[in-house]
Amino acid sequence: MEILFRTAEEIFRYGSPEPRGPKIGQAYVQNDLGQFEMQMDFRSNPEEYEYEVRPRVSPGQLYTDEEFPLWVAMGKDHNRKPLEWKRPKEFAEKPCLFSEGTSRYDIGQGSIGTCWFLASVANIADKPKLLRRIIPRDSYPVEPQNYDGIFHCRFWRFGIWDDVFIDDYLPIIYKKQIYSAHSVTDPNEMWVSLLEKAFARMYGSYTEVSGGVSSDSYMALTGGVPEDFDLRKLDMEPDQLHTRVRNALYSNAAVTCGTPGTFVKKYGLLGSHEYTINGAVTAKGVRLFRLRNPWGKTEWIGPYSDGSREWQSIQGIIKGPNKDDGEFYISLEHFMYLFTTLTICNITPDFDSDGRSDSLNYCTCLYSQWQGEEAGGFQNRMKNPKFQFEIDEQSLDQNGIVPFVVQLIQRTKRRKAQKLSIRADVYQVKYYYI
Repeated sequence: MEILFRTAEEIFRYGSPEPRGPKIGQAYVQNDLGQFEMQMDFRSNPEEYEYEVRPRVSPGQLYTDEEFPLWVAMGKDHNRKPLEWKRPKEFAEKPCLFSEGTSRYDIGQGSIGTCWFLASVANIADKPKLLRRIIPRDSYPVEPQNYDGIFHCRFWRFGIWDDVFIDDYLPIIYKKQIYSAHSVTDPNEMWVSLLEKAFARMYGSYTEVSGGVSSDSYMALTGGVPEDFDLRKLDMEPDQLHTRVRNALYSNAAVTCGTPGTFVKKYGLLGSHEYTINGAVTAKGVRLFRLRNPWGKTEWIGPYSDGSREWQSIQGIIKGPNKDDGEFYISLEHFMYLFTTLTICNITPDFDSDGRSDSLNYCTCLYSQWQGEEAGGFQNRMKNPKFQFEIDEQSLDQNGIVPFVVQLIQRTKRRKAQKLSIRADVYQVKYYYI
């Protein structure tokens, strides 16, 4: 098992990152990843964003979020199961945020449909620089003199890193079993459970985050650029896809894939489920993907699965899993047959579609709206909001081009709210007046 952090203190050796970016209207500011960011608001009623601050707790007291009790957090599951709201100190022997660091093997899905979120978390767990953006220095002090019952993390929403503060009550069933996501490697480790709860708190309940797509969770965890592929309508050869995924993993991109309905169950796979892709290799001429089930168990039982005849034939060539930990190899051929979706998320865009992240020096976030006369729609697109930018000759590369990406995000109050069809057209303007 690859351990990224030996102790919790090592995670924050370089201090607490401030990935929030600039305030609206401020000039370009360099973020913790080296990119220069700027935000501009063109809405009729611009918003002044106020960051959340850590709740104040009286000495000797523990924080309780009165707006997020058990019945609100669990929604319909509150009456279906004999659930209790307990703090880690009430059911774990020596609760901590991290025990032996973080890795993808920590993640175990509970009884809530958050595989789409946890598959992304598993990828982030193997990327310490990204995890430090989400879990800051003061996230969860467990020392008796500092313990206040608060967990703090950050998620990216609509161009801003939102601070989320929750109490550390977790849904417990059968006295000691965590009902939600949990650490598979150590029952005393709480970072997986608390991070999932914070995500649920941000959107209103665990029910609200049950079911989703990996591109949304990637964006919330990284602020990166997700790209979705429908494997049933793929515009490239399978071998090209394997190469692209391999390149993406090499450049530290996060990759997940999803299954269709229940017909895959006979192969040991779960229907309508998200898996992490953390390896792409070739052994004896066979292209393979290495996948992991967020459950931390239940694996593919076909060719090249753990202990299979095919796996034994290549076991000396590549290292890999050989136990029921949710991780397994599957051939490209079977992958294309059994999986229907694939998502690649790069922190910076993959301009040339080779799978590798490309350099992105500047990022400008524009807030705007389509209303009144500016809501021209598709038929009257020139009435829609327009933004003009200039590229000078000094910015051109040796081929005479400057790559850039336009990413549209619809802001909604609820995660499951209906999203409209939106698009952006890019035109070259030869003459213009200031």
